[in-house]
This record gives sequence, structure tokens and C-alpha cells, in this order.
Amino acid sequence: MPWPAIDTLSGYLVRRTLPTSEAVFREGDTGLFLCVLVEGTVEISKATPGGPRPLARFAAGKTFGEQALLDGQPRSATATAMEPSVVLVLDSQRFGEIELRHPRLVISILRVLARMLSDRLRLTSGKLIETL
Repeated sequence: MPWPAIDTLSGYLVRRTLPTSEAVFREGDTGLFLCVLVEGTVEISKATPGGPRPLARFAAGKTFGEQALLDGQPRSATATAMEPSVVLVLDSQRFGEIELRHPRLVISILRVLARMLSDRLRLTSGKLIETL
């Protein structure tokens, strides 16, 4: 995204500091927001009969939690801070404000999210085929 778009978007983000082991969100939660990880590490895990199973680990610069913002469905996994971390949160209310005030910015955000989701789907498909 171009710098002016990032600058505008920053006015809609809320900073949240997380201690080690704090859940950003839990599988099954209703939470209409996404997070941009600024500092630290966050692990994404899925509940299994044998206990939680890690799916991914994200470092600073990564975005996570976007599915719930886009589709309004309950969280499909749990996100936990693995060390003290800082995230920037964009919730559905603020996303709606951006949509009304900056429609071109919403298009840019959606393009970025679509590319990111596509990349993750390709990675997941590759991992799935390895287990078959």
C-alpha cells in the first residue's frame, strides 16, 4: 500500500499490548477484528482431541484474524502471544467508517487481504497434499 494510504489507515487502528501467553482471541469467539503484529510473536493454534495444535507462528509485520472481520463467522483458531507483543487492531466498526470515508482505501485493504488469504490457501493446500 502507498504511504498516504497507510497514514490514513493508521488513524483507525487501536494499539494493544499483550503479555506472554495472553490470547488475542480464542477459537469459537465472535470477534470482528483483525490484527497487525508490530512487535513480538503470535502463535495460531487449533483445538484437537489431543490438545491445541500449532498451525502457524507470526512475527512482526504480519496480519492475522482477518477472516472473522471479512466473513463475520466465529474464530476458526486461537491466537496467543508467545512473548510480550504489540498489535494494531482494526475492528468492523472502524472498517465501516473507512468504507464510508475512504472507499478507495477499502479497495486497497481488500486487495492486500485477498492476496494474503490466497497465499495462505496455497500454503495450506501444499501442506495438505504432503499428508495425503
